[in-house]
Amino acid sequence: MAEPTELLVALDRDAREPLYAQIANQIEVRIRNGELRAGEQLENELDLSRRLGVSRPTLRRAFAELVSRGLVTRRPSIGTVILPTPIDRPLTIESLYDDLSREGRDPTTRVLTLERGPCPPELAARLGRDLGTMVRIERVRSADGRPLAVLRNWLPLGGPQLTAERLQREGLYRILRGQGVHPHLVDQVITCRSAEPLEAELLEVARRSPVPMVRRTVFDRSGNFVEYGAHVYRADRYSFHVMLVERPTSARGRPDLAVRRG
Repeated sequence: MAEPTELLVALDRDAREPLYAQIANQIEVRIRNGELRAGEQLENELDLSRRLGVSRPTLRRAFAELVSRGLVTRRPSIGTVILPTPIDRPLTIESLYDDLSREGRDPTTRVLTLERGPCPPELAARLGRDLGTMVRIERVRSADGRPLAVLRNWLPLGGPQLTAERLQREGLYRILRGQGVHPHLVDQVITCRSAEPLEAELLEVARRSPVPMVRRTVFDRSGNFVEYGAHVYRADRYSFHVMLVERPTSARGRPDLAVRRG
């Protein structure tokens, strides 16, 4: 491992913000803006506490805060090491590929399957009818060279023309929109389950690791079915960002809650 990274932290001892929080927040900013990269080792606790003029308990609390935020890990005999920054994704009608591109996370796609297959039973139950033979896609999406998600999609036959080559370099929704199909309404369910053996291998996690799972049924503005997706993600690299807004009290005498996507 390379030499530990010397941390540049400016402390305001007259501020109301505790010293440990100032240290943690400034390190977080440097991690998120790319100044400190995944795999870098931070300077040791004793040297840093002396240089900053703070107690070791204060520094330990700052590092514990960074651990709780999923930004660093502390390893015996090695020290404090920066982790890959988790993907915090707002719930929008966009492809994961496009979201990652906007964040500069270097998305790549490996297409495992592009074939015809039967309509999934859960989709038939959702729509109230079996769509018969469909186009089935299975991909692995990576960010910054590390696997992030296993994506499975089903689309109706006779829809947009898809090729493995194009799916490798573009997000699915961008391809759909380019061919005149515009996702407008998404019915999305987020759960958690254990990774199946193949999923664990593709995501490079231990078997039966917990993985967030998203099932989304997508319709266009006219209510026509567009696609169904069933995706699993690495829990240590991915989170969903949801904002809830309280609506005026309904006729039922209780407030309605809506999800604000953005």
